[in-house]
Amino acid sequence: MSEIEVGEYIRTEKGLIAKTIGFDDDNNFLLDNQQIITKIESKKIKHSKNIIDLIEVGDYVNGKYVYDVFENANREKVIKIDCMRGYLYQYEIKSIITKEQIAQIEYKVGE
Repeated sequence: MSEIEVGEYIRTEKGLIAKTIGFDDDNNFLLDNQQIITKIESKKIKHSKNIIDLIEVGDYVNGKYVYDVFENANREKVIKIDCMRGYLYQYEIKSIITKEQIAQIEYKVGE
């Protein structure tokens, strides 16, 4: 996997999505949500210039459940958000809640 660059989006193992905005004095990544990712942590992180590349089935985009992420006939990444004809493109993404974030706040009854 290539090195993360400033301006790329990242997705951590815990489901955090953020954009890299620079480096601190120790050469750790500064994120737009005011968090820091160390160089060691960065080796386990998915990253891309396109945020749609980090969306996974089970996430919620714009409040809608993600059923699939695929490339269409024009080789554009598309998010399927319902069983009928609900699709989103990169430019339509306004908010993301990852499946890992949902699992962190979920309360399971009877366990």
